[in-house]
Amino acid sequence: MSNIRITKQFSFETGHALYGYDGKCKNVHGHSYKLSVTVIGKPIDNTSNVKHGMVIDFSDLKKIVKNEIVDVFDHATVFNKNTPHVELAKELEDRGHNVLLVDYQPTSEMMVIDFAEKIKKHLPQHRNIFYIYNMQIPKGKKIYFSSDNHLGAPTLEASLPREKKFVAWLDEVKQDAAAIFLLGDLFDFWMEYRKVVPKGFTRTLGKLAEISDSGIPIYYFVGNHDLWMNGYFEEELNIPVYHKPKEFTFNNKSFFIGHGDGLGPNDKGYKRMKKVFTNPVCVWLFRRLIHPDFGMRLGHYLSVKNKLISGDEDAKFLGEDNEWLVQYCKRKLEDKHRDYFVFGHRHLPMEINLNNSSKYINLGDWISYYTYGVFDGENFELKKY
Repeated sequence: MSNIRITKQFSFETGHALYGYDGKCKNVHGHSYKLSVTVIGKPIDNTSNVKHGMVIDFSDLKKIVKNEIVDVFDHATVFNKNTPHVELAKELEDRGHNVLLVDYQPTSEMMVIDFAEKIKKHLPQHRNIFYIYNMQIPKGKKIYFSSDNHLGAPTLEASLPREKKFVAWLDEVKQDAAAIFLLGDLFDFWMEYRKVVPKGFTRTLGKLAEISDSGIPIYYFVGNHDLWMNGYFEEELNIPVYHKPKEFTFNNKSFFIGHGDGLGPNDKGYKRMKKVFTNPVCVWLFRRLIHPDFGMRLGHYLSVKNKLISGDEDAKFLGEDNEWLVQYCKRKLEDKHRDYFVFGHRHLPMEINLNNSSKYINLGDWISYYTYGVFDGENFELKKY
């Protein structure tokens, strides 16, 4: 049975001060934190177990995080006990304030490490933390978004200049990146076998590994050309991979992020094809019965030639009323407010106001436009490289 990931989000208010920091965060201040916790494991396959069919009971996860994190850190002020801040902490505590002393610099990053260790101790057997997220963007840092490079199209050689340009961009943005989001179709065709991945893209994969190893989180959403990712990015690059849109919160701004294929009305031909492409039996047969050399050639040929996959018509703006991702976003807003919907897939850079407080962003591509998105903690902007 496959591993399944389940996620629950928690909110709390916490103050802290960073001793020795060269900015305003050296002073006592507070944040509204959004903590997303993702647990990975196989559903319990025991009909006599009351948790049958679950990875973990959501109520159990809620109890763990509430007891270990929320109830402890909410409306508390956190200080590093290995610094002179202990004197300030004692004075605040004597005045009746809720103070926590920890043995690390209480940045968001270090707090997440602490949270993960606390939660892991209470998870059921064979369950693990897959992902834990608590993003308050540090001053001077930004979140970057990119989509639709289609490296390898029409050939590896022809796309090499585009790849070098993208790697140069990654090298620049790593200087002030709090996180990097890649919203799919980085490659024009990507199929992972158990022991084989596509040849090429060494510069891109090496740069992603370097950035990930430096501690900058990278998040990948599969597109319609790289549906068949199967663990390589997670295991080799420490980059989580998502197959469906996901919600994030940065500096109290809500984001709904994904590649964008197969969403909203219409696109029915592709939706039918996607069901075939993602069918476990079809994927298994392709990997087992077709040698990788031939499988990669076939996949690359279809990826370039088949209009349902390649999306040749995505180069034209259809008008706001006919843009199906715009319609999809408006329907999602009927259920819940989001500040930003960020997608790729359409290959057109777009910023469309959905209402007075929500915006649809399409990132464009790295074929014709070389556009990308930047969120600085307050505003989102499309830029050209």
